[in-house]
Order: sequence, then C-alpha cells, then structure tokens
Amino acid sequence: MGKENFDRRSICERYEKLYTGAVADILDEKGFRNQVLGRELRPILPQKRAAGFAFPALGEATDDLTYDCRPAILKFLAAVPSDSMIALNPGKDKTCAHWGEFMSLTARNQGCRGVVVDGGVRDTDLIVQAGFQVFHTFFWPVSSVGRWRPIHYGHPVMIHGVEIRPGDLILGDIDGVVVVPQPLIEEVLQAAEECYRAERSMKEELRAGKTMEEVFNKYGRW
Repeated sequence: MGKENFDRRSICERYEKLYTGAVADILDEKGFRNQVLGRELRPILPQKRAAGFAFPALGEATDDLTYDCRPAILKFLAAVPSDSMIALNPGKDKTCAHWGEFMSLTARNQGCRGVVVDGGVRDTDLIVQAGFQVFHTFFWPVSSVGRWRPIHYGHPVMIHGVEIRPGDLILGDIDGVVVVPQPLIEEVLQAAEECYRAERSMKEELRAGKTMEEVFNKYGRW
C-alpha cells in the first residue's frame, strides 16, 4: 500500500472516530457555515459512521424506455477510487431508485467507504446485510433502466446547495452529512479532535458533580 493511500485511509479512520456535530461546529467557527447537506438525507445504518474523499457524480431522468443505464453505471463504478465517498446527485428524477445492492457491493470492492445519494435506494435489506453505508432520501423498488442515466462523474456537483468537489472530505452519521473542503481537511480534523478530547473532559467533570455553567466557563463550549 502506497503512502498516499495509507494517509487517505488514516484520515478517513480518524474522521470516523468523530461525529458530524463537532466537525460542523469547527467549520462554522472558520466561517464555512453552509457545509451540511439537507436533513432529509438518512443513513440505512444508523449506528455506522462513514468518512471518505468525495467522488461526485451527476445524473438525469430519461424518457427513452429503450435506454439501459447499466453499462454507463458499470463504467462509473469502475472509476471509483479507494477510500472515497460517492456523492451522487441524480438530478430532479424521483421516479426510480438510483442506488442498489449490486452497486453497493461493486463500490465496496473498489474500496469505497460509503455513498451519499440525493435520491432513491432499493435492495435495502441486502445492503444492510453487507454492512455498507448509504445516505439516501427515500426508498423505492422501481428500476432505473429506461428511467434514468448518469451524466458525468469526477466533477463538482451541488447537493442541497452545497458544492461537493473531488477530494473534499465527506463525513456522515445518524445526525446527517457534512462536507469539509479539501484545503481544510487536516486543519478541521485536528481542531475537531481537540474539541472531542475537551468534550470528554467536560463530561467527566459533569459526572463528578460540576454544574454546566462551571464547565462552560472553563471550556467555553458545549
């Protein structure tokens, strides 16, 4: 394993020890106040955190009933880098599922750490059994064949008003999904880790009987 891959994986694993609230707070403090995706995105695995480097993709609806999107999807999945989080904006189409079991297994085999899809998911029980994290907006068993197609991947996309660029860091948990711009990844990580350590000390002092006011005056946060 190359040093670059090791560093990417290490960063992902460190982010996965944090939680989205802490990372969002640090981004707020640094003036990046629009980095959290819409609250309608929900994880299929509520107890699992997932972090990875953004691999954006865009799609759109089609009314060509003869169009088979699967070859284009296979090409897209073959390009997914390791230690990535796919960020799929399927366009305005809400007529089908845009993600499913075989896509999840293929992406996982590529080293992908999870998926954010602003659209539908099917084969959900099977994805859960595979332990692969997918953030979605709805469940729907309808096939995408003849209804939807991918347009491009590896280029910036917008999801819920947040621009997601290749190489940004995406962290998702039960509270939602936050996007860390690439230039800030290590800076935000270190600050969030410091925040996490401080919060553990705050909890210990609260358990020992100190008041919330005393703890807040000491640490200046909660």
